[in-house]
Amino acid sequence: MDTKFLSRQRPPSQHLDDRTVVADWVASLATFYDSYHQVAACLHGEPGINSGYPPETLMALRMSMEAELQLLFQDMDRSPHTSAHEKPFNQKLATHTKHLTHLNQQAFLLLVDLFPK
Repeated sequence: MDTKFLSRQRPPSQHLDDRTVVADWVASLATFYDSYHQVAACLHGEPGINSGYPPETLMALRMSMEAELQLLFQDMDRSPHTSAHEKPFNQKLATHTKHLTHLNQQAFLLLVDLFPK
């Protein structure tokens, strides 16, 4: 997991420019992808992987991750990509990045000792 990204937090008052919002979202989504697959590996009982947490805990996290992805896909489908809608779109991306990062942190805490860094 990308622990450098998890520890890097930008104050909310900082200006949301296009490149920063998109770069943060891409980094968070890449970590999310890895985290999701690691949670799934624990749930499917892959050899050598035992989280020590009840399956319900991992399943709840996985369901939260899937729900966030659904919201993200819905927002991407509904957002017109024109300059007039740029600021609201950036705000949505920033909000999704915040949610993805939170879910990444939860996964990191559950899986920190299971996978090589």
